[in-house]
Amino acid sequence: MEANRKYVFGVMLMHGEPTQHKLTGFWVIRGDEIPASMLDVPDVELYEWTKISWEEAEASKAKIGLYLAEEDVDGQTCLDSKIFK
Repeated sequence: MEANRKYVFGVMLMHGEPTQHKLTGFWVIRGDEIPASMLDVPDVELYEWTKISWEEAEASKAKIGLYLAEEDVDGQTCLDSKIFK
């Protein structure tokens, strides 16, 4: 991930129960494509990537705020978080 620092900013949260949890997050990526170095990791196929427009991001401000605040997500307790910058 070190090579991506000048291209991406991201927040990942682990939420739910300690034995049954889910990963959720968002990434802001410079440019129109996901950098190849981000796609060259063993578990990349486990994630669902969705590109959104600035208008959609504006409508999702409350959701993004939850990620940044590291609060409960979709009614599930935040167990851990990581900010990539």
